[in-house]
Amino acid sequence: MTETSHTSNWLGDSVVAVPPLAWNEDLTPNFAANETLLKHIEAGGVRHILYGGNANVYHISTSVFELVLEKILAAASPGTRIIASVGPDFGKMMDQCGVLHRLGNETAMALPFQGVSTQDGIEEALKRFGDAFGKPFIIYIKEDNYLRSDQVARLFDTKRVFAVKYAVPRTDETTDPYLDDLCRAIGAENIISGIGEQPAIAHIRTFGLAGFTSGLVCIAPNGSRRVLEACKGRDFDTADLYREHFRPLETLRNSHGPITVLHDAVGLAGVARMGPILPMLSNTTPELTESIAEAARELRTWDKVVVSEPKT
Repeated sequence: MTETSHTSNWLGDSVVAVPPLAWNEDLTPNFAANETLLKHIEAGGVRHILYGGNANVYHISTSVFELVLEKILAAASPGTRIIASVGPDFGKMMDQCGVLHRLGNETAMALPFQGVSTQDGIEEALKRFGDAFGKPFIIYIKEDNYLRSDQVARLFDTKRVFAVKYAVPRTDETTDPYLDDLCRAIGAENIISGIGEQPAIAHIRTFGLAGFTSGLVCIAPNGSRRVLEACKGRDFDTADLYREHFRPLETLRNSHGPITVLHDAVGLAGVARMGPILPMLSNTTPELTESIAEAARELRTWDKVVVSEPKT
């Protein structure tokens, strides 16, 4: 299904999964593996699935983007929201707008552009995309002052944008003047934490963000869902205990590349065969395989146990 509501009220209803995409050796989409991963996520009770950075949408051609998105929309269960990402550059974003219209997508996320740009130029690109798309979308912010808070507020007030995925890393996640400004500009309930389980507790507890996105939910959907449920219940001690199970693999992602480690970890955990990662990224080195496999399998083993545990 596609999202028809133009509000962010649903953002905190579920962890927002951000899965990788599976490819065959000839770099054609592996539709069977992508559906297997999708069903694994759904089986863990996760109902919002966003194909963005971890899916390496940055490097997918518009024609393949349409083919993959069409298959995923067809495979999704009723009640699952499939959110596609567009961009990151202006030309590709506008080309993909036609795909969203043809497939009936009611929202999307604009990937962050980190090349030659200015804040005013980024705002103008997002305005033009919003006008062409005609439906409110999500901004992905992962760089300090990517847009000023007043620019985000203008996009929000004109109903081009309805939410922000916030993923600027901080040494101290409880202190973030930029996030403070964004919360004041559009409301914390319209912002979702975008760096997985590790900063999510601080983002929800300190700033009141709506929820969080996760890559490791692709391996441990039940456990990730428990983190969100504990946060929503203000039981942050329990949320922290659940989060510790994600830390070993998340540490490897932080050290060796979050997208590439996740891509290979999903396969090594036995969830779905992911194959090569789409250039211009590359798979992890053989030297890392054992440590990634160990952490991924431990996380999946725990996830099978936590689903049967009573909620605290």
